[in-house]
Amino acid sequence: MATTKTFISSVGAKSQGRYSYYKMLSEARQGDLVKVKRGVYASPEQLADTMVDIDKLVPNGILCSFSAWSVYGLTTVIPQAFHVAVKRGRKVTLPDFPSH
Repeated sequence: MATTKTFISSVGAKSQGRYSYYKMLSEARQGDLVKVKRGVYASPEQLADTMVDIDKLVPNGILCSFSAWSVYGLTTVIPQAFHVAVKRGRKVTLPDFPSH
């Protein structure tokens, strides 16, 4: 399951049967899959190959800290998360499932 190049949802794994669902959870515990958000997992290789379009996820958001440094090639450190600044008091709702 971890060798695929698509995001894996827990709902999708459950629809394939209990074995697929528990295998997905086992791979996540072992580090073969990374939890993107609740119920969505991806392989580390896939995340390394993915360029996130912040403007589509968070309109008018500004990439900051290590995330920006990594995008502009100012560091060799790969950030574990994307840091996005938004206007104070603004509520951000992430999509249920990534597009790729």
